Amino acid sequence: MNELSGPHIQRDVQVPVITHISQRVVYSYLQGLAPDSSLQTEGISESATASRKDLHDFFHILYRQLFDHADRFGLPTQEDASILDEESEGTARKSQLNRMLKKPRDIISEGMHFLYLAGSNGRIADGQTLVLDQEIINVYLATQPSRKKKFLDGMRDAGLCIQEEDGSVALKNDAFPLMMPALIELAEVCSLHESENIRHFFFARCDYRRKLDALELYRIFSDSQLSELLPLHQELLQSGFKTSFQIYGTHGWEVIYSSKKAFKATSFLHIEYSERFQDPLRARVKCVSSERLLPHLSKYPLLLQEDFFNRAYPCGNCGWCKERKGLRPSLLQVNGKEKKICWHVNSSIKEFNRESAILIRQYVSLHEDVAMA
Repeated sequence: MNELSGPHIQRDVQVPVITHISQRVVYSYLQGLAPDSSLQTEGISESATASRKDLHDFFHILYRQLFDHADRFGLPTQEDASILDEESEGTARKSQLNRMLKKPRDIISEGMHFLYLAGSNGRIADGQTLVLDQEIINVYLATQPSRKKKFLDGMRDAGLCIQEEDGSVALKNDAFPLMMPALIELAEVCSLHESENIRHFFFARCDYRRKLDALELYRIFSDSQLSELLPLHQELLQSGFKTSFQIYGTHGWEVIYSSKKAFKATSFLHIEYSERFQDPLRARVKCVSSERLLPHLSKYPLLLQEDFFNRAYPCGNCGWCKERKGLRPSLLQVNGKEKKICWHVNSSIKEFNRESAILIRQYVSLHEDVAMA
């Protein structure tokens, strides 16, 4: 197959500086765009591939315009905010941040939904123009019309021509004239996903593939993070762990590692992306009961023992576990410190780094000891 034709779009190779809250949201869209290599699939014609490329380039330009000129789309430009970690932030602060993020998320999601509706309901008139019935845009503008019209104006600034006349709406893009057939194809492919949330997740990525892949999701992280994350991922798969996925939207998702081994019937490790954190790559280990772990803990390095001591809940003497085998309180002693702990172990979210990767490997070994006991 020949190389993709059309205008060349320079992809972002450096992390742009985020100064306001909407840029935090838009950056998730920029990062999540499917790679150029995904546009070429077996059996697809050169013309269809070129159309996909034009659409992909338009999405990239649109997201860059959203990032650089948020006000043109009606997005808020209040100062950026984020969470360092769960423990250091109070409930009120986290609720405030969620409210700040919700408005730009909703506005962008509504705008992308319009493009999805256009692809789902439009027809090609001359190879380059997408024609919609006026009713489609009327339904779109039925709620929050002012902010939706503002977003449409922003898309016009980004090169999308939207012309209404004689009971219909015509869409075209002179900079990317081949994009409209690919917009129809993308909407059709995404409609095959059962969940509306997943449909719009793939659509925003301009992703024609049907399956999620951990390595593809991890692609967005820095080289230093990937140097720790990718070897860990391969080790877990080789040890018998299976992956599944939880998608909340472009702003957040999880890769969940579960093992069929005897130590844990449910999920063991969650690797998460969450844009509300200053560093969105997070890791969460879900341990078995503390009573099962403690007999094996002392043989592990102090790094693991200290981490376990910090995450273990103090016993609140609630009495719930009194008659439950294997779920009783335990006395935990680490490096001269002591506390009576609950059977339930906190699965707190931690920033993923080299130390996190070491700890995860040690927790895997600790749980394997439990399984063999």
